[in-house]
Amino acid sequence: MVAIKDLENEHPIASHWRPIIQLAVDAFSRGDFGLSTPIENIQPVPVDIALANKSYVADYGEVLISLAEEAWETSCAQWMGDFWQIIVDLYTEDEGRSDLVLNGRVMEKDGNISIEIGLIYVP
Repeated sequence: MVAIKDLENEHPIASHWRPIIQLAVDAFSRGDFGLSTPIENIQPVPVDIALANKSYVADYGEVLISLAEEAWETSCAQWMGDFWQIIVDLYTEDEGRSDLVLNGRVMEKDGNISIEIGLIYVP
């Protein structure tokens, strides 16, 4: 699955982005919302975003877990003109697929990507 630049429709998240996003979600599942260990292709997470995400997950009352393979069937990317907006369905210990999502942006420059982590929330 490749990244599609389509202003009109959402598409599946590109295959080569998935392992990178998975690493971030794995860190979140360990409580590391600030990504204290840098992940290649992911921008540093601003402190306010990390604290907000930690708080939102705590308020949700469930424990995040690693993404299931089926997460990619329901998560999506939408080209916004100069970046892709991504929405990733998150999973918890008790619920499996939860109501929580992670949003973010993927930028591309000279064939390289840079992912900006956004908020975790219930849409």
